[in-house]
Amino acid sequence: MKFARIAIFLSVALVLSGIFYLSIYFNLSKNTAIAPGFGTENAPHALPNISLSEAEKAKLIAKDPEVYEYYSFDNEGLNIYASAQDKANFKAECKIFYEEFEIFNTLFKNADIESLKIIYEKKGTQKLNLKQYEGYLPVNEKKMGALPLSGVKIALDPGHLGGDMETAMMEGKFIRIKNADGTITEFNEGNIALKTAKILAKKLEAQGARVMLTREKQGISAFDMSYEAWLQSSFDFALEEALKNEALSEADYQKLKHKRNKKEIHDLLFRRLDIEERARKINAFRPDLCLVIHYNVDEENYLNRDRENQLLNATEANYSMVFMPGSFLKNELQRKEERIELMRLLMTNDLALSLRFNSIIMNELEDNINVLPISPDSKMGYIRNASVFTGHDGVFARNLALTRMVHAPICYTEPLCQDNIEEYPRLANGSRLEEVAEAYYLGIMKFFEAHLL
Repeated sequence: MKFARIAIFLSVALVLSGIFYLSIYFNLSKNTAIAPGFGTENAPHALPNISLSEAEKAKLIAKDPEVYEYYSFDNEGLNIYASAQDKANFKAECKIFYEEFEIFNTLFKNADIESLKIIYEKKGTQKLNLKQYEGYLPVNEKKMGALPLSGVKIALDPGHLGGDMETAMMEGKFIRIKNADGTITEFNEGNIALKTAKILAKKLEAQGARVMLTREKQGISAFDMSYEAWLQSSFDFALEEALKNEALSEADYQKLKHKRNKKEIHDLLFRRLDIEERARKINAFRPDLCLVIHYNVDEENYLNRDRENQLLNATEANYSMVFMPGSFLKNELQRKEERIELMRLLMTNDLALSLRFNSIIMNELEDNINVLPISPDSKMGYIRNASVFTGHDGVFARNLALTRMVHAPICYTEPLCQDNIEEYPRLANGSRLEEVAEAYYLGIMKFFEAHLL
């Protein structure tokens, strides 16, 4: 009898243990697995849905599980927390009720980040007083016209600065390859990105689109001036502001203030400010779509370059990739602005539309420039350590500054390797740029043909 009672007790314990571990398994699956519909079982060129569940968004949002400590959904809405401890204590920093999602979608489209911070802080966990935000209601922009993209607004961001090779080398965004005959072919990414953007802009404008470029001349930044001009006119003020806003450490502040090394100023201060200005311009334009234009360099080849002469060897490596919002790391939600952007991605359709847009662009790149997408199993540092594979070939979520800060569907492109043995001559003479721009054009047209917005 005693043994029978023990057997019953053990059976019950095993059942309860099984239930406990199954709940853990399903919770982990919810947080880490590729979302339904994103998997590699999809047929080639199959496109994701244009709406995502809370669970599907969660899998794209977080690279590290610690990110889940900054938010939660309950039966009333979305809670945002300033820290894991606050979440454990049920102390939300801001709560958006489900019935408020629509007005916040409007706010994200029409208010700048400083206004959003004020709204976020003022709201807290109280229900929204809609009358307070009437000033942010959108102007009715009629989209009329006979052309396919009439009334559509598209922002193009050509990466980097470009200009002369000295500036490009300071940025670290240039190609110098020694040819078989001893001559050197050189060009820089900033210039070819801008040329690509201008080719694409003409194609889109011919279809009725309004197109905005974040910079329009080689060597000219988003501030509409050269880096040298910015150093003369804006550096001292920007440096003091960065220290005051805790965007720069005291040690870096002192280094820049006294050493005034151009490259260090660029890397530690200017680059961040230039990107923030690009995001500000894009959001002020209120685009229906944003395309960020970059070109890649094979990571291994770049690391093994001849540093003394700043020469690369031509490589056989070639691949494409595109980035969408998401993939926050555990240390990337310390600032209130970052948590506001997390909130936006969780409660708007920007994430789903970005996934659809990125998938279409990647398909067009593969079909039209004949460069295969990079493998999700790549050992490349930023793919392995900072990106979430979406299940669609070549499409990754990554928390880049622009993918986080732009309030619209966004695709951040890296279509090929500039140092590839076949690519670099065609990039240098410009013939390849037309093909890349055409792939982007076809992708954008297909996106809008489906009436997704």
